[in-house]
Amino acid sequence: MKGLILKDFYTYSNLKKNYLLMFVIVIAFSFFLDGGSSYIAATLMMFMMMTASTCFNYDESSHWDRYAVALPVSRSKIVLSRYVTAEIMGVATTVLAFLLACAVAILKKEPEGWFPTLVAMTAGIFSVHQIVIGVSYPIAFRFTAEKARYAMMAIALIPFLGLILGMRFFESFFNSLFSSWWGNGSSLVWLLGLVTVVAIGLFILSYFIYFSIYKKREF
Repeated sequence: MKGLILKDFYTYSNLKKNYLLMFVIVIAFSFFLDGGSSYIAATLMMFMMMTASTCFNYDESSHWDRYAVALPVSRSKIVLSRYVTAEIMGVATTVLAFLLACAVAILKKEPEGWFPTLVAMTAGIFSVHQIVIGVSYPIAFRFTAEKARYAMMAIALIPFLGLILGMRFFESFFNSLFSSWWGNGSSLVWLLGLVTVVAIGLFILSYFIYFSIYKKREF
């Protein structure tokens, strides 16, 4: 399975210059925007959506699965490798974006309360990533990568816009709420934890749905 995961990372490496350029542009713009650190976290969503669909596009165009099923590897491992790769990319990107956002916030000396707000926003976006992968992967295999891309956009758009608009127009409310949570350990931390657990649960369930389709497919 290690080779299958490396195959996906080699696919991502073909686009590393594009991803790097995107992060550089976002970081540059964040210095000229109020609450710039939050925009870095928001860009994380777009990056995750791009990486989630990249492998499926390449695999579909090259008819990878016809070759993969002929390898001495079980179908369960073929499916699992895709989810492991998605999770590695998701965690790595989340950590990188969070650290960059923290650096920007510190350098810009953003108002007090930015850290708990950023933590909550990053956790929420990572949860959306889990949901996007969980729903779009079975759709991509059952139908096409193109339809899965539309599903990703639809799934991510509503919570993404809600998060951005909420932080934009109710920033003082969120800052006071998150500051209260961070200082006193209110129930908001439990809500964030619950959402994350549910999202991860959907991610795991998606694997079993994907595998149930994959093991019956004739290539």
